[in-house]
Amino acid sequence: MKEELLLLRNQLKMGHRLSFAEAMLLQRAIDILVNKAGNSPAQSDCCPAQNSVTPAQDGNSPVVPDGYVMVPKEPTKEMIDAGWLYYMGTKNPSSKGTYKAMLAAIQQEGK
Repeated sequence: MKEELLLLRNQLKMGHRLSFAEAMLLQRAIDILVNKAGNSPAQSDCCPAQNSVTPAQDGNSPVVPDGYVMVPKEPTKEMIDAGWLYYMGTKNPSSKGTYKAMLAAIQQEGK
């Protein structure tokens, strides 16, 4: 079965009416099946860059896109206080303003 799966994997081409994404998903599925059988992983001939896992792929990327900031999972006391003070000072129920005040509190904590 291993040989048949690897043959199928190597024959996946765009001409088989598969999108690139579909072909990659099928190749990954075959890799998983082959690996569960205790064999070494099959490597991608068309995309060698995908033969290893990068930090971004395993969810531990240190890169934060422009316009984004790192925030704690749960708001800190300082963030909650800043949001409350914004609301009480403006009497504006704008969640956008409250959110900006809470983000500003994070930046103050980091200094």
